[in-house]
Amino acid sequence: MDLLHEHVPLTLLVDLVDAPPSEQVLVEEGLPDEPWWQPGHDPERP
Repeated sequence: MDLLHEHVPLTLLVDLVDAPPSEQVLVEEGLPDEPWWQPGHDPERP
């Protein structure tokens, strides 16, 4: 209810609750080519 009060869209909340486990997503989609989550990653640098 707090998130709804903060104007987080209900559709986003439903997507988060109804999402598949991260392990399943990793198996189906694999890791991205660029490690954007690592500290110091610069998307502008080739």
